Amino acid sequence: ELSTMGEKAYGLRLRVAGAASWSQLSAQNAPTARAGHSPASLIALAPGGSTYPLFRTIGGVDVDGRLIDGGADLIVDAGAYVWSRHAGAVPSARNLHASVYESQSGRVLVIGGQNPNGDPLTDLWTSSAYGVGPWTNEVLAPAFPGLAWHAAASLGPGRIAIYAGAGREGQLLLLCYDMFVSSPKWHYKDVTPATTALCGAELPTANYDAPTDTLFLFGGGNDRNCTAVWRLSPAASLECP
Repeated sequence: ELSTMGEKAYGLRLRVAGAASWSQLSAQNAPTARAGHSPASLIALAPGGSTYPLFRTIGGVDVDGRLIDGGADLIVDAGAYVWSRHAGAVPSARNLHASVYESQSGRVLVIGGQNPNGDPLTDLWTSSAYGVGPWTNEVLAPAFPGLAWHAAASLGPGRIAIYAGAGREGQLLLLCYDMFVSSPKWHYKDVTPATTALCGAELPTANYDAPTDTLFLFGGGNDRNCTAVWRLSPAASLECP
């Protein structure tokens, strides 16, 4: 079922006993201030122990407008917040990319983005599994189109939805990992619905609800803004190439 929720709003409210307050973290070894960096949540990597990562940030643009390469993780180490910077091979300088945490492999994927010349990138980078080792620039079959200002969401093991972006209004791609072939292991195909005109464009959002196997797509704009929330259920109906 692919449908729009129209003007209806849905939500849950969490009541917290006692007063809540905001506080600014004091973290050691803070990276350069940035925007357009698309952080990926790593909270699923915290099964216990004294040290675990919260989220990973890659690239972005600094206060002087220069694009940043590499990345860093925000780590909780024995109750203290510490930034751990990546070493070895890292994604090239970029911003306005999409970052996704893939729970089965424990890897973060960095998809496309915009290079220092403002051109959309066609690459895919994956981090080391469950760690901050060197990154891998993956080979794709077929090669990606240029992607920037897009959104992505993990649909479960080895399946990533990539939505819209600059010059790609309403486009939906499915990126898949094939563990049974030697190379290339990453493949994608265009799964844009033929009978439904999705309206997302630049800077949309894509989210996946695992309990209901539902993909939600919202927003994005260029000459017009997309106000519809689209949902696809079951998301398993998107078949890998």
